[in-house]
Amino acid sequence: MIGVEHPRVGVLLPDAIVRLLADPDTRLRLHGCHPDTDTLTTHDPTTYRPGAALARAVRARDGHCRFPGCTTTATRCQLDHVQPYPTGPTTATNLAALCTGHHRLKTHTPWRYDLHPDGTCTWTSPLGHTYDTHPDRPTDRAA
Repeated sequence: MIGVEHPRVGVLLPDAIVRLLADPDTRLRLHGCHPDTDTLTTHDPTTYRPGAALARAVRARDGHCRFPGCTTTATRCQLDHVQPYPTGPTTATNLAALCTGHHRLKTHTPWRYDLHPDGTCTWTSPLGHTYDTHPDRPTDRAA
């Protein structure tokens, strides 16, 4: 059988695809495959900007700016690549919410941080002191 298999509706035959594409109310969402695993992805980790779902998931996980002592809500924060792009991927395991001031501090000073699998950030000051910050929802699995 020639067609396109869809996980929610089964096999779409060519005539059905033509009708869908001709309908002006049809909305397409393009997906790709992970280059190593060939699994379907909803976001390309090689792009700089995270997709809306990934951004929502990271902000929901973090809840606030991840710099020690900062309480700026994550919805008012920028998403920072822990490992700078393009070396580091645009994934939940490499993104954290930082307010504008702390994002600049991380980018332009010797302050550095690591993001651990449980969502904890370990910050290292220019003097070598370390500080841990914790996400609001550590058990949430960001996209």
